[in-house]
Amino acid sequence: MKTKKTILAASLMASIFLLNSCATIFSGSSQTVRINSNVPAATVMLNTKQIGYTNQDLRIKRADLDKLIRVSSEGCKTKEYELPIKTNPTFWLNLPIIIVGAGLLTSFIDVAFENHKATEKQIMIQLECDKK
Repeated sequence: MKTKKTILAASLMASIFLLNSCATIFSGSSQTVRINSNVPAATVMLNTKQIGYTNQDLRIKRADLDKLIRVSSEGCKTKEYELPIKTNPTFWLNLPIIIVGAGLLTSFIDVAFENHKATEKQIMIQLECDKK
């Protein structure tokens, strides 16, 4: 009889831990963002690191979503942009586990690794370019 209760308790604890960190499990640690521009193939930098070009999908780590985006192209003024940060919708799946008090500590994994963050899927950045 005690063995069944032990197995049941262990199974319950395991499922609680598996259901925690919902944003990390269901959304991953990066997000695809499309940075569109009036200038095709302008360079996109995250702080000082080039991550790709405009008008294409870019994978950005969720922990880096709040860093400065720079878009530049020859003959154009460099534009700096901060992505709008919002809460990753899957983060809220942690709420029922927190309410029952069983997963408060491990639910903070999403926050610790910054996987609770998200941004828009598409961003439009207009560059001001010299007219030739």
